[in-house]
Amino acid sequence: MQLGDDQRATELYEEARDGAESSAAVARAQLGLGRLAAARGDIAEAAGLLKEALDSGELDSGDASAAANALGRIYTTQNRFDDAFALFERFLVEARRRGDQFDQVRFSLLLANAYVDHGDFGRAHAAVGEVLDLARQTIDPMLRAGLYWSQSRVHLAQGEPDRAADYARLAIATLKASEQTLEAARALLLLAFIENDRGNPEAALELVEEGEPIVVAAGDATDAAMFAVERARALSALGEGEEAAALLLGIVPRLNAAAPKDAARAYLAVADIFRKQGDVARALELYELAVEQAPVPGRSVAAALTAMAEIYEDQGEPQLALDLLKRALAVRSGAPA
Repeated sequence: MQLGDDQRATELYEEARDGAESSAAVARAQLGLGRLAAARGDIAEAAGLLKEALDSGELDSGDASAAANALGRIYTTQNRFDDAFALFERFLVEARRRGDQFDQVRFSLLLANAYVDHGDFGRAHAAVGEVLDLARQTIDPMLRAGLYWSQSRVHLAQGEPDRAADYARLAIATLKASEQTLEAARALLLLAFIENDRGNPEAALELVEEGEPIVVAAGDATDAAMFAVERARALSALGEGEEAAALLLGIVPRLNAAAPKDAARAYLAVADIFRKQGDVARALELYELAVEQAPVPGRSVAAALTAMAEIYEDQGEPQLALDLLKRALAVRSGAPA
């Protein structure tokens, strides 16, 4: 989006809302304004607008899914996990009811990511596992084209010609790079992260081998870096420490491009590996970056502070270690750190 386009878009949505002749038109304008507010960082305003649009009940299924996607992501960044879980589960159930396979993948993956941020890896693994085969179908162009076409016919039979046309157009464009393909690869990335955390590096490495070429081919540098992090974590756990460390040296400069939440998680993972390799100075730098990058204090921040405390305790600085442990405890308890 070019400079000024978002301002003009906001003006147009406000004009559409103020001149709307139906509640459905108002809801669509609220959705547009909410997404623009989120993009420019006005989180409180975005959450209010998106919730109003959803609560109106006037959005069609596609727009409602887009609103739920954006609103649920805001909830997770604010540590409002119960709200995020409820919203994503509600839309996942609705997607299953209407047979919308893409929204099943989308909301299962959103739910799994929220579980990861909450520290519930068992539920995250289950959420991804339920739709992993379905997500993998979207990677294969011919299978994906057939899936799009099937969805088009279903929506046509249900009297939803607009949705049917949308899926038909997607079928025609199936050989082009698509967000669905990247979402499928991101499902593999999330599962690789979970397997590494569960102590299954072989499984994590297999998932990296499957998903990494997709994001590399699509030119997605951020997700490619995140895949490289999971590859390094798996290699380190398998005793390939030197190879993991060499890989990490090329990853660290690219992590700032990631979303703050993902960057914080990645810095923590990289710091853990350098600490394991004995490079304590570099590990401390990266733990500090994990704390700085996190949009709100959460699991990654608490883990980074605890690791830093352990290092300083080993270095004979007990007071600094104690201060860091107090901060970590405050984060875990939900108090200001």
